[in-house]
Amino acid sequence: MKQTLTFEELEECISSKIIQPLNNLDISTQIQPSSIDITLGSIAYLLPHRALAPNISMEELGPQIALQQLDLNQKTLFLKGHTYLVETDIELSLPQNICGKCSPKSSIGRIDVLVRAVCSTNGVYDVIPHLSKGKLFLEITPQSFNIIVQKGVPMSQIRLFKEVEHTQEVRNSENQDIEILQNCIILNEEKITTQHKKNINFEENMQFLSLEINEGHFGYVAKNTQTPIDLTSLYTHEISTFFEPLHAQRGINNQLYVVIEKDKFYIFHTKELIKVPLTHSVEMLPYSYMIGDFRAHYAGFFDPGFGGENGATGVLEVRASENIVIFDSQPICSIIIYKNSTLPKIGYGDLGNNYQGQRGPKLSKFFKKD
Repeated sequence: MKQTLTFEELEECISSKIIQPLNNLDISTQIQPSSIDITLGSIAYLLPHRALAPNISMEELGPQIALQQLDLNQKTLFLKGHTYLVETDIELSLPQNICGKCSPKSSIGRIDVLVRAVCSTNGVYDVIPHLSKGKLFLEITPQSFNIIVQKGVPMSQIRLFKEVEHTQEVRNSENQDIEILQNCIILNEEKITTQHKKNINFEENMQFLSLEINEGHFGYVAKNTQTPIDLTSLYTHEISTFFEPLHAQRGINNQLYVVIEKDKFYIFHTKELIKVPLTHSVEMLPYSYMIGDFRAHYAGFFDPGFGGENGATGVLEVRASENIVIFDSQPICSIIIYKNSTLPKIGYGDLGNNYQGQRGPKLSKFFKKD
């Protein structure tokens, strides 16, 4: 069984060089309740194609196949539709009992930038197996918008897990986790019917969340623009330059629905509210074959304390590979839960996090407040 390491344990991982910052980087301010923000280093490579070699380190592969080397000590334009391999200032040396997972920062997922982490010669994205060693790299592909980046911009986050012996006590704890996962979801009785509540529990260790479509402005679709988003500049970009609001249509039995078009990017939100206790962390899975052929989320990780006392909506970053009609209350994403190894001394929101009380389709922190 895997348990998530929390704030103090992550500090210990840094002091013991399981996670080693390079170039005199101070990452103490990048520690979250159960994750660490990963920032860009100074070197990037423009790649001719995505590349993931199981027997070649990215440190070797990048320079060999690169079309161009870029210096991120200055602001640099990353073009949509292109893939870049970027060094981070983080090196990993995981022991036998610790593994890791990475995912894009929420602000990055909300602007449709695909960010995937690679360490050493593992040959896989975002999963950092036991005994992994070497520098952490990020493969970055902007999809809807051009972006401006620079060394020090946070674009990913890493979570560490430790293996716990599967004792009877642990098995009992797993049963409790299922109940806690159910309690993480706050159902709005006015919006969610009894029948819908029955339908969201397909598997014990997984809960499904549904799409909120209402009469007003319930989401956004990305515009086709060449204007870049500057990731070094917060709350400065005009929403109308990059997104247009969505309004629902009415179909069979007067139900509200939306047509998701192939290869377009959408921002939606869940009908349910999410409230994560300090004892656990929650992950939103990017895909589920039971729901449809589309990606529902990029970041998908909720630190302990997310949602505060009243809960918060889950913001969805949706991109489909085919045209799909989705109705109000339709299941759209799934979440799973991890028990934390220890209780973190701080929860999400205690550090002034941007999305603690979010309601509706909240856009990234790069845009002016709506």
